[in-house]
Amino acid sequence: KVRTTPVAPLVGRAIDLAMEGGHHQRLLDAVLTGLAGFLDDNRATFRDRLTRESPWWIPEPIDDRIFEKIFTAVHRFLADVGDAPQHEVRQSIDARAAAFAQRLRNDPELLAKGEELKQELLAHDDVRAWLQSLWGEVKRTTLAATADAGSELRARIDTGLARLGARLATEPELQEKVDAWVRRAAGYVVDHYRGEVAEIISSTVAKWDGKATADRLELQVGRDLQFIRINGTLVGGLAGVLIHALAQLL
Repeated sequence: KVRTTPVAPLVGRAIDLAMEGGHHQRLLDAVLTGLAGFLDDNRATFRDRLTRESPWWIPEPIDDRIFEKIFTAVHRFLADVGDAPQHEVRQSIDARAAAFAQRLRNDPELLAKGEELKQELLAHDDVRAWLQSLWGEVKRTTLAATADAGSELRARIDTGLARLGARLATEPELQEKVDAWVRRAAGYVVDHYRGEVAEIISSTVAKWDGKATADRLELQVGRDLQFIRINGTLVGGLAGVLIHALAQLL
């Protein structure tokens, strides 16, 4: 299915989800912090490079002043972007990321490039082997963690689901977003996997034991079934009486 599933729209959707959750801004915060640390750690290296690039006739004190101004200005810029949620750099990143996600979903050229890159990667035996081993390891680790009642993963999943449930119960905006996600996901599954879904449902129903299924339904909705039966009998009887009365009158 990896070969037949378009990769570009999936990447575009992943970008949308990251932006809706604000994850891209947290990533930008981490990048800004990392850049500031990188500048501080390599301050002497940058200063030496400026000395080598500077003309011989410029005095060293002038070089020092130029370097300090540039270094301070870059640091101030990184701090300004990091401290201002509505900074123009952040807004520009939002706009560019949203536009790129839109192109990934709809631009035929990007769709073709995405498929070409995917096929090139899948053509390598090492890549296929790595993907298979990665999937196997992820599956084993996840199953082991979820089977352990005291695992950190299970605790985080429980906490996350509880928080999500609380938000879904109280936030109409989140409810609308989830409804939209479900509709889009259902549409995607129907468009791309309708044959597989129908086969799964058919094979599952075919494996049901008739008596066991009937007994289970009786246990789950037995009282409702009895109510339906009684109502059906009464309605049928009344209809019969009415038809008989009309027949006698006519």
